[in-house]
Amino acid sequence: MLQTLVSGRFCSNQGLILNRNEMKLFVWNDVLIVYTSGIAFALAENVDEARKLILDKYEKEQSHISDMLVSDLNSEPLIIENKEGFYVWGGG
Repeated sequence: MLQTLVSGRFCSNQGLILNRNEMKLFVWNDVLIVYTSGIAFALAENVDEARKLILDKYEKEQSHISDMLVSDLNSEPLIIENKEGFYVWGGG
């Protein structure tokens, strides 16, 4: 998705204008566990929107809704509102 920063707002090719200051990063650790745990995250204005964005993306890519993911997203996420760096170790 093409995005351009204009006066503190993100303009996308979908015609949406989002105030950058209202966005938060919502992070769920230990989701979709098979042999190792996964991570789910969304940049959104609130937790409900974040859950919807993740489930919509999963459904679009996997052609179904995962009951496991729905259950995992019922937990409270880590909410990032300020600059922060992250890393995740690989595993097997």
